[in-house]
Amino acid sequence: MFWNVRKTVGAPVLIALVVGKAAIDGQNLSSSDHVEHALKVLRKLFGETSVPDPVAHVVTDWGRDPFSYGAYSYVAIGASGEDYDLLGRPVDNCLFFSGEATCKEHPDTVGGAMMSGLREAVRIIDILSSGNDYTAEVEAMEAAQRQLDTERDEVREITKKLNAVELSSLLYKNSLDGAQAVTREALLREMFFTAKTSACRLHVAKQLLSLPLGKWKSFAGSRAGLTVLNSWIIKKETKLSTKWIKK
Repeated sequence: MFWNVRKTVGAPVLIALVVGKAAIDGQNLSSSDHVEHALKVLRKLFGETSVPDPVAHVVTDWGRDPFSYGAYSYVAIGASGEDYDLLGRPVDNCLFFSGEATCKEHPDTVGGAMMSGLREAVRIIDILSSGNDYTAEVEAMEAAQRQLDTERDEVREITKKLNAVELSSLLYKNSLDGAQAVTREALLREMFFTAKTSACRLHVAKQLLSLPLGKWKSFAGSRAGLTVLNSWIIKKETKLSTKWIKK
């Protein structure tokens, strides 16, 4: 992969990126070998006469750098973007962290590393001058807003699905076979086990409680269902969860 950064730096500079197995194999090559290979690729793409020899070159070797070993952050399976925020939280307002791995908005980039450094500089200045961590307060408000947006979107989505099932029920009611692709009960059962936010869980619970007891007790009363209800209690959805367990 090649990046033309002439507009950014004001000079004819081309950056070549090598990743994956090629980067590992490339650790055994010299700097001149890397340059020769890059020129070979470029001349194959644009023609021999269109790609002159560079006037200078710099070859990094992050794979052998003891401070990085070629690594940068990524969101692994089971992780989320919130982990970047956790890595960036200071310890007792005495130890502060920066780097691309603490910048959720621009991870894996030099820009993210620079922005996180500025963020922590502002944080330190605020703490020393006023005793308050305004950066943390802003981040908390932004996180709360993101959570509200997520809950609103999830409730809106399940409402659309339930309305679609109601429409489907009306369409199939007078059909020849009377069959329905997805029933309301089946959809609510799926939502019961997959609801992610508090608002969505409460919405699903209210919908289920409107059904006859036997309709939802078969799965809500199972071991898996009780595990879900227990998690709701832990997450403070106690009113409806306790009502279900009593039933």
